[in-house]
Amino acid sequence: MAGSTLPERVAQIYYTYGLFCSSYPITAITLALSVLLLCCYPLLNVPLPGNIPTVVTLPLQGDVYDFTNPDCTQNKCGQDRLSYLDILYNETQKLPYIWAKDKPLLYVQQIIMKIGVSPWNNNLKMWDAFRAPLQEVFRLLETIRNHEDPETKSTLLQHCYQIGGIKRRDSKASTERVLPEYSCLLLSPANLWQQNLQSFSLDANIINTVYNYQNLQKAKASIAEMAFGMQLRETGIKRYPLRARPRVLQYAVTIFYQQPDQRFIQSLMRKLKEMYPLYQEAPYTHINEFTLVYYPGQFNYRELVPLTITFVGLFLYVYFSVRKIEFIRSKLGLAACSVLTIGGSLAMSMGICLYFGFSLSLQGKEIFPYLVIIVGLENVLVLTKSVTSTDSRLDVKIRLAQGLSKEGWSITKNLLTEITILTVSFFTFVPFIQEFSIFMIVSLISDYFIQMAFFATILGVDVRRMEYFQDQNNKLHLKEYFNANNALNWRFSKNYVEENSFSPQRMTKSKSHPRLNGLAHNTPTDVVAKRNSSPGHQDHRVPKRIRLVNMWARTRFFQRAFMVWMLVWISMIVYNSGVVDYFISNIEKTDAEVNRKNYEKHEPKHSTFVFYNNSDRNQLVFPPLIDIDAEKTVVDANDTIMLKHSPHSRPWSRLSSHHWSAILSHYNESVAGRHVAVLPPLLLSQRVAPELAAGVRNPDERDPPPLRWQAL
Repeated sequence: MAGSTLPERVAQIYYTYGLFCSSYPITAITLALSVLLLCCYPLLNVPLPGNIPTVVTLPLQGDVYDFTNPDCTQNKCGQDRLSYLDILYNETQKLPYIWAKDKPLLYVQQIIMKIGVSPWNNNLKMWDAFRAPLQEVFRLLETIRNHEDPETKSTLLQHCYQIGGIKRRDSKASTERVLPEYSCLLLSPANLWQQNLQSFSLDANIINTVYNYQNLQKAKASIAEMAFGMQLRETGIKRYPLRARPRVLQYAVTIFYQQPDQRFIQSLMRKLKEMYPLYQEAPYTHINEFTLVYYPGQFNYRELVPLTITFVGLFLYVYFSVRKIEFIRSKLGLAACSVLTIGGSLAMSMGICLYFGFSLSLQGKEIFPYLVIIVGLENVLVLTKSVTSTDSRLDVKIRLAQGLSKEGWSITKNLLTEITILTVSFFTFVPFIQEFSIFMIVSLISDYFIQMAFFATILGVDVRRMEYFQDQNNKLHLKEYFNANNALNWRFSKNYVEENSFSPQRMTKSKSHPRLNGLAHNTPTDVVAKRNSSPGHQDHRVPKRIRLVNMWARTRFFQRAFMVWMLVWISMIVYNSGVVDYFISNIEKTDAEVNRKNYEKHEPKHSTFVFYNNSDRNQLVFPPLIDIDAEKTVVDANDTIMLKHSPHSRPWSRLSSHHWSAILSHYNESVAGRHVAVLPPLLLSQRVAPELAAGVRNPDERDPPPLRWQAL
């Protein structure tokens, strides 16, 4: 009977799966390669590592948009202090990059608006939370276009980056309607409606219009993300909103400068801050950092050298490790399949993450591939050890099934433990740890799939070839023996026939049943004849490299060390975040409150408290203390608190480094060998009155039908 405990049931599942892989190897390998190629498809839109843009962030001291100085009100900031463009030039000259010495191809500045309807009431409909906040972009865009510097009398037209026509060769009609032509390169959500307020007002489904310009594949920069200036999931716009509730939208107006002028930019920023004064006094609304994005013009092979050396070393290590294992037929083939398995799991995880729009930071890109390689190598060694350590006299199907069932529970337990730890680390809400956890979870699942579906099947095929090779050698040796000793004359011997004529039945060779397993029957399937243990027989010593492989596969040293390191890392983050101090202070505050109340019970109550001044002994009379619960008296009258820009929310930093080059590629302009300078963004907040939201409502808008959960 099958086992009743969880490990036995898991082992039974792996045993059945091992029989399937050994019985239908072509089906398993074809399925694994098909899924691998499908998941790697998004990588076609990503350049090779040698062409990845270089992103450099330059933090600056002070506020580049500081208008508190009285001279700034008269447009004299550029005369009294160094221009922040000059500061940018001085800082770039200190960088150890040759390309940083040149002038940027263009300058990019984003004006990020965080807006919502407040206060929300029950008379508002679901679409009111989207239409009125999005309509504000037309007023913001008109202000930027018509702004004129009071001192230099210059406008945006004199400083912006001029573009020509859109590339018609492979462009779509939707792209031609959205992106500007033969004018300033200025992008905003208004471009989705041709910067026409009337078209926006007549649109009965603005959410559907936005998502018509959004790609299903998140790795490519879509037209909608170019217009909004950020990833669409950062905007607060949902594809299928379910109910009427207050929402906070976020979008950016992206300005491209060819010849930026300090005074023009500062006067524009000052004017916008006067138009939208909400939360401008907050210190974190002033971002003091520049970002340089360099696009290499030539393929840099040096970036591929470390990864290439790692895979070559991986191939050699696996080859020399299995070279002493006599049950493996093709050592080179197995080593090559190991490299293909690990490389495939790395490419598969990268493709899945890119499809859903996840990207690693600069530090993660340097660490992540090597972690995946080491984890994959350990899993390869575990599978190799489990299959080759089974008895060689068993059938090949049973050997693979027993090898998987023996290590199945251990593999599953380690996988679930690692995923659990990484899931807990995701809820630390540290951006770098969150993206690292997502990538590692996807890579662990991808590696598990490739190991089980591809490498285990290849291992079974190789063991089958080894058994066939041994059978051929045994037949050849027997034939040579009989021919040399004339041993086949026994069939003509009469005595031999008489001695064996009493045998009641002939011995027949039985075939291995596909459902033959030790967990489903009372009798085990690994009962084999005992090996000859004569005194003169010498045991073969296990080579050191095989012992090292067995020890590594048995202990899983790296994966366990990785789990311990993640636990220590999470504990340090939780401790440094102040959560422990918060709970300790709450306990102390509770104890102090209990002591105070106990004291007040035994003390008489007085209407006033009298204190004396030490100098002249004059009485100082204070009003009586009133014990009022603070939570009941505090009334949050500020309904716009949700419109504050969080210091941890930086949507401009999560844009892909290919975002700017993708925009210019629509105009057939190349950025190869040049770099783009991203100026500090300006953060604005605005509250839309509910009366205005109801006034701009489109009469043709229809709310979705209410959800009927009983019908599901």
